[in-house]
Amino acid sequence: MNTKDWVCDIDLARELKLVGVKQNSYFYYVNDELYSDSEWCHRIGRVNSYADISICSAFTASEIRQLIPCQYQIIKHGHCYVGYIMSWPKPGCVSGEVMKNSGIIDAKEANAYALLLLHLIHKGILKRYGY
Repeated sequence: MNTKDWVCDIDLARELKLVGVKQNSYFYYVNDELYSDSEWCHRIGRVNSYADISICSAFTASEIRQLIPCQYQIIKHGHCYVGYIMSWPKPGCVSGEVMKNSGIIDAKEANAYALLLLHLIHKGILKRYGY
């Protein structure tokens, strides 16, 4: 599997950076190229010494998942894999009750989590987490 299949697309990575998500991941986009943390440190250097280059985290699904409250989920949808949907509790329901689902939001898991995180930030749901 190609590394680009594991991480969110560069447009979503840029948007996550723009809304203030801490740039801390194993993979990074550096001037639109994808590097692992060790490759980036070896080839490019630390952010402080290269302030003029464009750097943003290329988050994996599991890295983004750690930033999202547990009641919000991404679920694989479709009998023969179609894509991922967002799922969250209906207002006023107790844990374990009926969940509300979105339509399919992306075929790539990391993108689906990035879209969910952006949705929660834009709706103001994550204000207490500093977004």
